[in-house]
Amino acid sequence: MTVSGVYSNPAGEEVDVFVSVYGLGTTNGNEMIAYDNVLSSREHASLVEDRRLDVSAGPGQGFQVREVVIQDERGAFLVWQWFMVGGRPATDGFVVKGLEAAAFLVRSADDERIVTLATPLDAGSRKRLQSFLSAHPDCVRSGFAGEACRP
Repeated sequence: MTVSGVYSNPAGEEVDVFVSVYGLGTTNGNEMIAYDNVLSSREHASLVEDRRLDVSAGPGQGFQVREVVIQDERGAFLVWQWFMVGGRPATDGFVVKGLEAAAFLVRSADDERIVTLATPLDAGSRKRLQSFLSAHPDCVRSGFAGEACRP
């Protein structure tokens, strides 16, 4: 299941939100960590600026995101992406595979998610993404799961 939307703050600044949910242990050929899961169709064809960044979703609620700059037909975007296995965020594919195995063995999670936030690239991009995380801490910490995201 995939859900997406656009969040607009009172100043009219936008953040695109994309969440893809996978059933843990019930992939039917679709895996969360796979070569063909990409942010942009151009990701494998070019060198994409890519780094890890520590962010916060509320006091004492820091975690790491993959920060990527992508270019498509609409322009350049700053993207923050992370994976959620149960309630655990991760950015490294090997760590995610370990979390998947542990969660599957002890039945501690029903699903896993890819969470992606994007905003047009400009001087305020990083601040806009962090403001989004700060404005929706429960939703972000849950991986945009159900009740935590309801107003």
